[in-house]
Amino acid sequence: MRRFVALLALAACAGLAHAQARVNVYVFDFSFSNQLPEFPVESDTFVNAGDIVVWIPIHEFHNTVAAVGQDEYWNSPILDLTDTFEYQFTIPGTYTYYCEPHGWDNGDGTVGGMTGRIIVLPAPASLGLLAMAGLLGVRRRR
Repeated sequence: MRRFVALLALAACAGLAHAQARVNVYVFDFSFSNQLPEFPVESDTFVNAGDIVVWIPIHEFHNTVAAVGQDEYWNSPILDLTDTFEYQFTIPGTYTYYCEPHGWDNGDGTVGGMTGRIIVLPAPASLGLLAMAGLLGVRRRR
């Protein structure tokens, strides 16, 4: 039994939480992209709940504003070349956003003009929790 408790404690320490990532979205021309300008534009950015998206301007006079009526909302100032804007996503879902000077909000969760989407996936299960579940399954079979 002591060995089982020790293994359970070790599994718990192996990783109880998803390590948060920082994901870049580049702002240039009239595009938001998770790729630098020399690559094809990818306006859909996938992250896990808990991750931080960092908008990095390559060209000036853009910002990022979430469409109204979504579970998460952000509104950055106009970004200068020396600025970045960060937002941590916590609720899984699909979030549309736009650049205020070059796009618009249709008022129904959709946007037009210079736009992008963040798709927030549920945070992956931690290895520690999976290991604990496996140990409990082994323990019950005895």
